[in-house]
Amino acid sequence: MRNRITYVSGEDRESLLFGATWFYDFIRQVAVPTILLLSLPMCVRLSLSMFDFDDLFVKFYENPFIQPYDNSGFWIECDGVRGKVTAINYQCVQAETIEGTEMSFLNSSLFGKNFNNLTRNNSYELTIVTVGVAYGTEIQRVREVLVEGMQKMRTKDQYGRDIVDPNYGFNVVVGNMSDSAVDINVKQMVLVAERVAYFDRAKEAIYDALTAAGITIAFPQCDVHLIQEE
Repeated sequence: MRNRITYVSGEDRESLLFGATWFYDFIRQVAVPTILLLSLPMCVRLSLSMFDFDDLFVKFYENPFIQPYDNSGFWIECDGVRGKVTAINYQCVQAETIEGTEMSFLNSSLFGKNFNNLTRNNSYELTIVTVGVAYGTEIQRVREVLVEGMQKMRTKDQYGRDIVDPNYGFNVVVGNMSDSAVDINVKQMVLVAERVAYFDRAKEAIYDALTAAGITIAFPQCDVHLIQEE
């Protein structure tokens, strides 16, 4: 095409031809080399498939090329399994569960299920700790004792973030009224990455606060009455 354009000459010929031949140059210098480069993996796949080496090709391309955006990672929950995403590739998502095991979810099956991205909108998750108190206990006093006793749970993680969301705080409400106790629910927003360890510490803090205040933690019990006949 450049050779056919003869009406442009001189020292500025190359710069003047850009407006007339840019599309031709784009196809020849950019598009064709790109297509050739992208065709190499397909050629390798076809060559390996002739000798039943498909698994070798898949193993090679399972190398992760996308990493989580920060050190804390994304937290997801799928089929009741909760874990921190450690690697993402074009075939699967690898996650480390709270039990310390490594699990892989195929992208096709993962997006076909109802999974939760626990850290997509924010890093906090509602956490409810339930404790039972005896009937006849003053609820307002229990609320004051628990709110004060839970203040020591306002700590920070290794990245300097508040483990308990300061905007939500601690909300103490009455839950179910069971046969042996009145259930008290302590609600708070907790960092997803710290939820498991926080839950255990919170139960200990609630127990210590109620015991120190002399409030009875109810438990199932049965009274037996013996009747002696004359």
